[in-house]
Amino acid sequence: MLASFPFAAVVAALICAAWAVLTARFLKARPELATRLPRSRVLGEIVGIPVLAWAAYHVTQMVAPGSIFIPLSILLVPAVAVAAWGHLDYLFARAFGGLLLLGANHLLTVAFVAEVPARSLLSVFVYLIGLPGLVLVSAPWWLRDLLEKVRDSAAWRGAMTLAWTAYALFFLAYALLA
Repeated sequence: MLASFPFAAVVAALICAAWAVLTARFLKARPELATRLPRSRVLGEIVGIPVLAWAAYHVTQMVAPGSIFIPLSILLVPAVAVAAWGHLDYLFARAFGGLLLLGANHLLTVAFVAEVPARSLLSVFVYLIGLPGLVLVSAPWWLRDLLEKVRDSAAWRGAMTLAWTAYALFFLAYALLA
């Protein structure tokens, strides 16, 4: 189920739709959200722990069977989650960046396996989602800066809402085509 392209595309569409709603409705209505959301420890852990587990799964797939890195990567998930809670700022922004990176990789993999039409177009759109993930992992305060611009400017709010909505519809269309 998780490895099916339509399911992955629907999940991606739902995430994009959630961001479209956030940019269209909640940033203007709740101005503190722009500064509090990227730094949220609770949401960061809620998103981050599954992302860490997903990354650990990838480690177990890349190393030789019986390698010391298999149990080590599994044991590091809770240790890193606890350390992140205590020592990392902008936890949600970092976790969301990791989700974008792993999600982009997963979408490209299952799209290749499913042999969806126009994979090159899909790849471009997916990479355009994955690249901000790289930025959020390394410079997570940029999410705060972007959300503040979206909150304060109707033009930015409209552009971001349109972009997230277009992505949601794009992934939903691909899910229906596959």
